Amino acid sequence: MKALCKQTWQPGMALVDVPVPEPAAGAVRLRVVGSAICGSDLHIYESAPGYEWLSLPVTPGHEVAGVVDAVGPGVNPAWIGRRAVVNPYIPCGDCRQCRAGRPNLCDGGRATLEKVPSQALQIGFRRPGGMAEYVTAPVENLLPLAESIPDDVAAMLESFAVSAHATERVPLREDDVALVIGPGPIGLGVVAALKARGVHRILVSGLAQDAGRMRIAKALGASRVFDAGEAGYADVMEEETGGAGVDVVFDCSGHPKALADAVFSVRRGGAVVLVGIYGRPAELPANAVVRGEVSVVGTYGTTPEAFRWAVEQVEQGIVDLRPMITHVVQLEQADAGFHHALSKEGCKVVLKP
Repeated sequence: MKALCKQTWQPGMALVDVPVPEPAAGAVRLRVVGSAICGSDLHIYESAPGYEWLSLPVTPGHEVAGVVDAVGPGVNPAWIGRRAVVNPYIPCGDCRQCRAGRPNLCDGGRATLEKVPSQALQIGFRRPGGMAEYVTAPVENLLPLAESIPDDVAAMLESFAVSAHATERVPLREDDVALVIGPGPIGLGVVAALKARGVHRILVSGLAQDAGRMRIAKALGASRVFDAGEAGYADVMEEETGGAGVDVVFDCSGHPKALADAVFSVRRGGAVVLVGIYGRPAELPANAVVRGEVSVVGTYGTTPEAFRWAVEQVEQGIVDLRPMITHVVQLEQADAGFHHALSKEGCKVVLKP
């Protein structure tokens, strides 16, 4: 079968021929119908620092949906023919985080003080992912899909689940004013999740090159979008909140400067949720955090509960993710798909075998 492969820690990936995988005990094989490109896939494509922990060679693709076409020993054959989205986390089940219901933070029992990528993050990182014709996964990692969810949308449900988990990390009220910094796919997913959770005033900041994504933010429910390079945060906060600041900020940009922008845009007693991965060190205005009693909260990946909620919102028609999909390309044109995403010409890019 054809599969995209990250063979060495050099920029780019290669399309290779590999054997069709056979499902192990407790696992299934899916014929892939779509695998979406995530921000982490872009970092992997570029061989960016911070992703050297991958198990190379590896086929990326942790945002993947497919149709079950084979089952391993111990799996009910009734799964064959069913559409499903794959949860890429395979936790150990025994560590303290797993026992506490946080498999996204699984450390495999290492009990280390390092804040490193979760040991549970497996499919598409440490074992073959969905940027291929077929992928295998434990049956408990499947979330069945209603026929109403198109394949392209199904392929990006894991991304939306990450956004959904971010919005679970702080209490939200309908009269809150939220600010989302960075209109990338995760930031846009946060907009959609906030809207689904009943938040009506959602501000989104980006830059001039994000014009297309800002239009998508409006389609997903943002009440106001603005170019942070033109309209300063202080001016927008004055207009929108009388200078008091928003109730919660989601920094989805990963830009070091955005951390200070977030802290100085939130009200006293408000919360800043750090969603994006920072490409270089970022300075936290600690005195402002202390004097403003600002809660700074991290969020990482997703949980089974958030994943189920995300699928339900799309299945019930509460959230429509289709505006985010700008490009659907064949696996053979994967390089073009990655360039669409890297250039920000596209938003969500889906690869199809």
